[in-house]
Amino acid sequence: MAGLGEAASIIAVIQISGKVFDLCQTYYLGVKEARKDIQRLREEVMLLQDILTNVADLAEDPGTAKQLILSLLNQQDGPVQQCQKDLTGLIAKLEPGQAKDKMKQFGLRALKWPFTSKDVEKLLVITGRYKVTFNLALTADHVGLARALKYNVARLSDSVVELQAGQRTLVAREVQQWLSSPDPSSNHNAACKKRQPTTGAWFVGSDEFEEWKMCANSFLWLQGIPGCGKTILCSTIIEHIRSIYESDPAVAIAYFYFDFNDNEKQQHEKCLRSLIEQLSVQSVKSMDALNILFARSKDGQQQPTTDALLSTLQHILRDFQQTFIILDALDECKEREALLKLLENTMDWKVENLHILATSRRERDIEETLAPLATDQICIQSALVNADIHVHICDRLQNDPKLNKWPANVQREVEKTLMDGAHGI
Repeated sequence: MAGLGEAASIIAVIQISGKVFDLCQTYYLGVKEARKDIQRLREEVMLLQDILTNVADLAEDPGTAKQLILSLLNQQDGPVQQCQKDLTGLIAKLEPGQAKDKMKQFGLRALKWPFTSKDVEKLLVITGRYKVTFNLALTADHVGLARALKYNVARLSDSVVELQAGQRTLVAREVQQWLSSPDPSSNHNAACKKRQPTTGAWFVGSDEFEEWKMCANSFLWLQGIPGCGKTILCSTIIEHIRSIYESDPAVAIAYFYFDFNDNEKQQHEKCLRSLIEQLSVQSVKSMDALNILFARSKDGQQQPTTDALLSTLQHILRDFQQTFIILDALDECKEREALLKLLENTMDWKVENLHILATSRRERDIEETLAPLATDQICIQSALVNADIHVHICDRLQNDPKLNKWPANVQREVEKTLMDGAHGI
């Protein structure tokens, strides 16, 4: 009777493999550009199905050796269980899901093959190893089978993990493309090129900055006149935070530069999307939250509401022990009222592990919102910024191929004239 029960488990796997074959057949008819890959997978599954059918027939042999082989195949986390699990996962990937609605209108043309050619290669490797294992069972060599199981099960686990990682990368790429957030790294890199090694040292060494990093649910507002170096200071802050926490997976950092010269970087929702994307790639759990948002938006057929984006951000913030968000030039957002409301909502969550730093000009609407929110605020004054300006001027005079050829007295006069007229700008 034990043999019959074990045969039933194998028959269940045969039925699941038949479902995989049928789904492959459907894709073969509907997705012309992937037919070669689909055909290869379909044939491999059919061969596996034939081998499993022969293995199930072993139950009819009352011999001790055959029964021992069936027992080995059906052991906990053995090849039968793993094969069933992997084939079931394959079905989940192949099921049309949200595409069913499109199929009613467009038929099989609405189908999208969910695997790359590289993914199919990995699937063929996994299926091939199952074939080798089950074929060995048919030789009635239970000693050889036992040895092979120890080796093949470990190899199969590695292949499955590798395939799952590849699938996660593929899904993440699709979700990020759907989120369509602007990349603030171009602004950051440009600002980094303009700063000197000691730029902003006065700030990152200040008590106010240290308190912002350490205090719960902190909000630091840096205000200053146009041209006083707020953007370059932001780049210094971002790099300083990175240098401290880059090796700590429990700490996340995200940033956004609002920009008059880039329409997408003037929108509050684009900022929100960018923050979500940056944080999501820093944690598997955070990526799961973004995947849930994607699924609730009919697998990307719809765009999320601002409230849905906010809810996702709030969920993601819980995945880290500390999160630092740096926002530059709030005054360059053309939807300032909505942006300021977004900041109010975020601070209302009372997330203890969240630290926000924002820069802007001192304008009435911004001050009316941020003054009550900020746990601290700093006016970037001329005396503080002049030290950074002096470093920059000296660097240009020393390193510029044309300027460094000037006589020393001329360089000193230029330096003095520029510093006298700088006034923190």
